[in-house]
Amino acid sequence: MSGCNCAGWWLAAAAIIVGFLYWKMKEIYKFWQIRNIPHRTPSLIVGNFGKVFIGKQSMGDALQEIYNEFKGTGPYAGYYTMLSPTLVVLDPEAIKSIMVKDFQYFHNRGEYYNEKDDPLSAHLFSIEDDKWKRLRKKLSPTFTSGRMKMMYSTMMENAVELKEYMQETVSKNSVLEIKDVLARFTTDIIGSCALGVQCNTIKNPDAEFREIGRKFLSTDFKNTLKQLFAFTFKSFSRRIGLTIIDKDVSKFFLDRIEETIKFREQNNVKRNDFLQLLIQLKSKGYLEDNDEGEIVDDKSTLTLNEIAAQAFVFYLGGFETSSSTMSFCLYELAVNPDIQKKCRDEINRILEMNGDKLTYDCIVQMNYLDQVIYETMRKYPVLPVLTRECGKDYTLPGTTMWIPKGTSVFIPVSGIHHDPEIYPEPNKFDPERFTEEAKNARHHYAYLPFGEGPRICIGMRFGLMQTRLGLITIIRDYNILPSDKTKVPLEMDPRSFIPASVGGITLKFEKIEN
Repeated sequence: MSGCNCAGWWLAAAAIIVGFLYWKMKEIYKFWQIRNIPHRTPSLIVGNFGKVFIGKQSMGDALQEIYNEFKGTGPYAGYYTMLSPTLVVLDPEAIKSIMVKDFQYFHNRGEYYNEKDDPLSAHLFSIEDDKWKRLRKKLSPTFTSGRMKMMYSTMMENAVELKEYMQETVSKNSVLEIKDVLARFTTDIIGSCALGVQCNTIKNPDAEFREIGRKFLSTDFKNTLKQLFAFTFKSFSRRIGLTIIDKDVSKFFLDRIEETIKFREQNNVKRNDFLQLLIQLKSKGYLEDNDEGEIVDDKSTLTLNEIAAQAFVFYLGGFETSSSTMSFCLYELAVNPDIQKKCRDEINRILEMNGDKLTYDCIVQMNYLDQVIYETMRKYPVLPVLTRECGKDYTLPGTTMWIPKGTSVFIPVSGIHHDPEIYPEPNKFDPERFTEEAKNARHHYAYLPFGEGPRICIGMRFGLMQTRLGLITIIRDYNILPSDKTKVPLEMDPRSFIPASVGGITLKFEKIEN
């Protein structure tokens, strides 16, 4: 009897716990109903996140659906990311409030980081509050146009290597999977400019730096679960020492940065790269030749871990985003030959005016090329969803409704970029959307490829420059065509947060004989 009684007690306890958890979830899922914010009915545990959770839908597509469904109901919609109530901002003016006007409420992204156990996760993109303010102020002068000019010669060396690789490869096989080629190109640029090392991935696809990038970006169910748990339970995840960056990746970067800094300091080696600026911030706490002329109040120095974290996010953020943009751009030029010709004609005209020398000043004159790049980033935004976290109780403008501190906020960039009321025929590739006249006719916050406000992407100038350089190198020398393996339209990978096509992007390249 005692055994039966014990089993009965256990069953009763389990029933009580399950009942409590069920009640708790139902209470959580009343969050938007109580606030009278339109929303979809959530499913238990997964909320509105079910398709994304099982890899059937990308995050960008999921939020684009929400945008399309609720954009006519008001400036906001409710969403449940598993057990986290999330505000989806649908209106450009409301987005402006979140990102700029009321920035004091939303200065954090709400990303998980763990400075103690996972030092590379504590980079500028993820850190919060005063730590972010301090680091942003120190790093902002490293990405001025003057600094870009300083790094340009290093970037040009990599462009020459890309040119040589294309000549050698296309002479043997004119059909290429271009995404991997461009990821290797951007890996080499960022390795040189951020870490001060020669990665040599354009010549060696299996080079260590390329493998590290692949390892970090690989998606599997275990990593997805870990990141979801960390996002939902940030404080608890830090208490238990949860890490989201692979230990091998972390050790590789920390060791490589430490070795490079030690070598430069011991041998008095100085280079025109991002790492040299970080070393200056490590030794002095400020940049001696600040070309913005700012007066430096905070002279606290950066630690080795802080330097490594910034170099890490610069490396990972730069090579994947720029290579994706270039790949999608070349695909669109292949299926839109009239746009490709107009782009090439501009490149040739400006190069001819500059003695066929591809200088920094020459590149920034290529307005139509920029329009083509901007349209690519509209159609394929590298960050299809922007995130913020409410730092204190906030009343939604124009309403009596409020959200409490800690509420997550999503800005559905992909939804806005594909809104036919803002961009007619949104699936059509049309660079004319980015003439000065067309841009001025739109709300400024209807185009958000780099974010906006104080937390706009700090590496925007660098990313655009390497994107321009890679595209010019290919477009001026090759006629780009769809191949038998090119999928039209592209099939997008639902498991990838950054827009990615299944199987890469395969195109045909015909050498243009001058």
